[in-house]
Amino acid sequence: MIFRSYFFLLSAFFLTCISAAAQNKASIMGNVRDSLTRKALEFATVSVIRASDSTLVSYTLSDEDGNYTLRNMPLQQSLRLVISYVSYHPFRKTLLLRQGGEIKLDTAFLAGTTLKEAVVTATYQPVAVRKDTVEFNALAFKTRPSALIEELLKKIPGVDIDNAGTITVNGKKVSRILIDGKEFFGNDPTMATRNLEASLLSKIQVYDDRKNDPDHRIEESKVSKVLDLRLKKAIRRSVFGRLSASAGSRERVETGGMVNLFTDTIQFSAIASHSNLGNPGASLFSSSGPGDMVMQGGGQPSRNRVSSTGVNFNYSPKKKLMLNGVYRLSSSSSETNNRSLTSQVLNDTTLLSLVSGTGKQKNLQHMLNGGLDWQPDTLTTLYWSASANFGSNRSDNLSSNTTSNNFNPLISESQNNGTSKGDQNSFSHTLNFHRRMRKKGASYGVTQQISISPNNSRSYNTNSLLSYSSQVSSDTLRRLNDNSSKSINGNLGLSFRYPLWKKLVAGVAADASYNKSSQKSSIFNFDPQSGTYSEFIPDQSSDIDRIQWEQNVRPELVYSFNEKASLTLGLTTQWSCIDNHFADRSQDLNQEYFNFLPSFRLSLERYSFSYDASVSQPNVNDLRPVTIELTPQSSFTGNPNLKPSRSHSFTASLFSYNTEKQQYINVFVNASIQQNVIFQRKTVSGTGSESTMPENRNGQYGLSTSAELSRQFKKSGEFQFTTATSAGLMYNKNFFVVNLDEGYLNSYSLNLSQRFSMSWKDKMEFSPSYTARPVFNSYQDVAYSNIKYVYHNADARLSIRVPAKMTWEVFYSYSYNPLAGEGFQKSVHFVNAAVGTRMFKKDMAEIRLSCYDLLNQNVGSMRRVYGNTTTDIQTEILKRYFLVTCIFKFNKTAG
Repeated sequence: MIFRSYFFLLSAFFLTCISAAAQNKASIMGNVRDSLTRKALEFATVSVIRASDSTLVSYTLSDEDGNYTLRNMPLQQSLRLVISYVSYHPFRKTLLLRQGGEIKLDTAFLAGTTLKEAVVTATYQPVAVRKDTVEFNALAFKTRPSALIEELLKKIPGVDIDNAGTITVNGKKVSRILIDGKEFFGNDPTMATRNLEASLLSKIQVYDDRKNDPDHRIEESKVSKVLDLRLKKAIRRSVFGRLSASAGSRERVETGGMVNLFTDTIQFSAIASHSNLGNPGASLFSSSGPGDMVMQGGGQPSRNRVSSTGVNFNYSPKKKLMLNGVYRLSSSSSETNNRSLTSQVLNDTTLLSLVSGTGKQKNLQHMLNGGLDWQPDTLTTLYWSASANFGSNRSDNLSSNTTSNNFNPLISESQNNGTSKGDQNSFSHTLNFHRRMRKKGASYGVTQQISISPNNSRSYNTNSLLSYSSQVSSDTLRRLNDNSSKSINGNLGLSFRYPLWKKLVAGVAADASYNKSSQKSSIFNFDPQSGTYSEFIPDQSSDIDRIQWEQNVRPELVYSFNEKASLTLGLTTQWSCIDNHFADRSQDLNQEYFNFLPSFRLSLERYSFSYDASVSQPNVNDLRPVTIELTPQSSFTGNPNLKPSRSHSFTASLFSYNTEKQQYINVFVNASIQQNVIFQRKTVSGTGSESTMPENRNGQYGLSTSAELSRQFKKSGEFQFTTATSAGLMYNKNFFVVNLDEGYLNSYSLNLSQRFSMSWKDKMEFSPSYTARPVFNSYQDVAYSNIKYVYHNADARLSIRVPAKMTWEVFYSYSYNPLAGEGFQKSVHFVNAAVGTRMFKKDMAEIRLSCYDLLNQNVGSMRRVYGNTTTDIQTEILKRYFLVTCIFKFNKTAG
């Protein structure tokens, strides 16, 4: 409670400072019109820059009447007003604001350009809007000489980056980051933002990610964004990169390096790292980049080694053709220690199970991805991508389990010792062809997908049970499980859209898919006489094949009320034919289903309402009517009478972004109704023996709501501030059956979160956040006690760059779980700290000293509650260490 009081007092102090500073600013208002027709120009870009260094002070867009307002303008400084619009000459005006308040400027008249004037001498524009693309000039945002791209992005109005590196622009998540229009190491945006320097960039372009939505079927408010980082001309023909090495206490080490070779048509990047810090490189090749001197912490194993290497290759022989390839090799090994306490309520009996375990894991994986983007003309696009993954793994686990209840302090003790080896391989490819027809709004497309995944594994398990109860017999199972599986999936889809008249578009999409999955599991008992696993157990083994054909035809009508409002009606007819073959005494099961799945969506500019229906098939293993003995005290029995589950989903949303105020509101509501949900009927004895069987049942419901309000104050130059308030409510009604107790679990949870981030010049950054999550679980039709608690989490990150070339960073996190069981830690205070200094010309080198988990309190703990079962889990994770890191950067441009 005291911590929360201090947190909100600190927040109020900063808000008061912002309010006081705003009183010493001015607001300017004006209007933009065509010089010839005198008509208002909507979406004209209005920017104010400092005359001294051309850095951006503020920008906005004109409204439908041509009006604009720029607030919090600095006084007694020479400023330049720049107004630009596509196909118009820019308008410029010098300003010197001497007093606060509102200042009305004369109307700005922009003259249109002629065709001959299309090629003109480039002029400096801090911000430009061209159709659906917003372009920011990197020179308009002043950063430190060695600043990373992430630091530059944080200065751009509308851009928000959380501590994990997730980027949003105007409230929409960034799904891809490109370098000069080309992919950079797949879909991890932090590979670019936390490893490349801001000084490499000339411009940052932001636009909608419509790569997989060429017909604009996804409403604008739900489309994610693309950040295209445009390099300076000299960097496009250069070699640059960085090297790092770290060593610390408790034998902690890390090394890494990145090199980039760019030409006019080729981009080649290579990266490598080795670390035993619990991450695949806290400086390179991970989401914790070199700009993060202190990691946030978390549940990494205390003994973990990861080595990674990879290359990224882009080749653009022509403007409309691009080839991309990525290869990664990763090797990891880890050791884990954990313990858990599980409590189950069975009428008047409370069953307790205490488990302690250790484990060792090793993984090796090769990943190869490639793609081709081709636009032979303005109407046609062709995308092709392929991936291949080859991996192997090994795990060794040892655990002990003690079972007791409120009547008997010791029912049984058991030990489980297991070793497994396996390999996972996969191949997939996707082809998308799309062509717009001559008639506006008409198009057709073809998609084709194939994936193949063969896997093999072999495991040896010994389960020993020592019983202290007459109701349970002591037993030992020593078994070999030889598994092999293979899945082949193929899909072919066709789509066609054609406008019937100006406001009505008809479309039809059809696809056919084929899926074949094979699973073979051979179980052998250990033969003590021969010393081998030679006793084959046919009733515990399985040989299953499933072949599934599915065809979908989805006609739809789209009626557009205007440019920002539309109604979409669709009806999917789905035919499924499934053949389940069991190569044992189980009878084969052939199934055929035909479903109608309606859908609709109403989009009203900022609002959206939709309904969708879907069907999911039972897992083939749940259909096999055989009892599988998993351990001496647990078994599973399949049910061939399972039916497909059907889901009805209702969604409503509101999204609004105000460019002038840099404010967005996002509200989302989803309600779901499930029919024929597959759940596990459980039978548990007072001594801990357990059996489960899947069944269908109606009556499962869900409701989730979320609301977020965020506002930025990034147009005041030296001081920038962002605040985000969010709230979410979730309700789920789930049923369960334990023995003769049949009831419902009603789960309510409320998530309240407040986040701030603020920066002053390049000298200070501070980002605190707080989350409270009240949880209430009530039971219906059974005599179980209700559970309610409030989970708290708060964190804060502070960076200070004073004096010059020095950086100080601290990260603090606090979490509190009031329901942690006896012997489990309820609260955790976690602190990381670091200090670093940059050296040599252009800050080419850096040395830093960091401490992870300064208070030595880091612990991995969680609680799971479901039905009559509560489980506390605590894992030994990475503890305090000190680390010294050296980083060296290089850059050589052509010529």
